[in-house]
Amino acid sequence: MARIDAALKSGVVEETQVVDGNGQQHRVINWVVTPEENQQIREGYRCPFDMQVFQEAFPESCPICELTPSREWFSPRLHQAWVYEQQHLGSHPYGPGDDDFDYEADGWKQKTSVLIPGRDF
Repeated sequence: MARIDAALKSGVVEETQVVDGNGQQHRVINWVVTPEENQQIREGYRCPFDMQVFQEAFPESCPICELTPSREWFSPRLHQAWVYEQQHLGSHPYGPGDDDFDYEADGWKQKTSVLIPGRDF
């Protein structure tokens, strides 16, 4: 937990909250990784959950996940390829991009998702 808190302060992770179907909130951590770190995860030399570096590819267990009750099931040898496939979001530029809009600009109107006959979008 201390490692994640330190990573939050340094900006290498993004934290969001999601609400499940039962209305319960869950903390979601998205690691911001370099292309080299991503390659290490794919090749089994880094844990996809806590970014722990392994001495050998796809070891039997991750020392941090072993001590984390919600992840004690995780074995890089058995599960890493599946976890990477399920959780990898691809390459996304980090920081402001072309899709950032100035919502305070004159003339900006929020669009509705409801089609109203006779109304111009």
